[in-house]
Amino acid sequence: RGPFFGKSRKLAGAKPSHRGEGGTAQAVTDEVGVKHCCGAAAMRALKKPESVVQCRKRNRREGGQTVQKQKAPIPVPASVCGIIGRLNRAGYEAWAVGGCVRDSLLGRTPHDWDLCTSALPEQVAEVFRGERLLPTGLDHGTQTLLEDGKPYEITTYRVELGYSDGRHPDAVAFTPSLTEDLARRDFTVNAMACHPTLGLADPFGGQADLQAGVLRAVGDPEQRFSEDALRILRALRFAAVYGLAVEEHTARAARTLAPRLVLVSRERVTQELWKLLAAPDGAAAAR
Repeated sequence: RGPFFGKSRKLAGAKPSHRGEGGTAQAVTDEVGVKHCCGAAAMRALKKPESVVQCRKRNRREGGQTVQKQKAPIPVPASVCGIIGRLNRAGYEAWAVGGCVRDSLLGRTPHDWDLCTSALPEQVAEVFRGERLLPTGLDHGTQTLLEDGKPYEITTYRVELGYSDGRHPDAVAFTPSLTEDLARRDFTVNAMACHPTLGLADPFGGQADLQAGVLRAVGDPEQRFSEDALRILRALRFAAVYGLAVEEHTARAARTLAPRLVLVSRERVTQELWKLLAAPDGAAAAR
């Protein structure tokens, strides 16, 4: 089958796999009924961080119920729980976000774990003072923490302002809202965040789309592809790699705006095409 005729999927359930002190895994259930397994030491750092609770209440008041009871818990590594816990103890929100959440829900092992936070870049630097924190994308609020030889990108919640070149935002502005940060992302399956005790933040229905085997743009697909034409090729690649069917309006917008691919550098197009062709359904997607 080609990527426009994907099969529905059953999301994988989580298995306790991360060990805490003394080799003991600890099951945690918070007040919204989300179960999770994580290291005991890391979980002690996550006891009801006030700022995250306030975030949840604010989202509910605004009508954006982003934290859901999670049927298939995501096993977050103890190192990620520790990073989130340190930011929470300092009074900031922090979530694992994007591809690591998507892959975990599909039962795949994420290649890396990215985090988003309400902390401003200088506040992140203060929390991790004395550690190896690299300013890898400081203009966009991104810093990379090196811990035990592994990189963890930590990015401040942001919104993006204008895409005059059809590829990159003209400017970014930081925001205190997780929902606004997720709203700037390309596809619903990539616009989810996970907290070890609060569960899944999914304001755009990414989990339901994964279950249905659908790839759908966040919001208006024409706007998403007009902002960054490379997302057209990313849509084909994600469909091929994950066996998803591109949602009708998203597919129509991709075909309509395909001429905008001339705005993308040859190098980036080549990289994306190689990834696409290496996917199980890559050849069909390319046709």
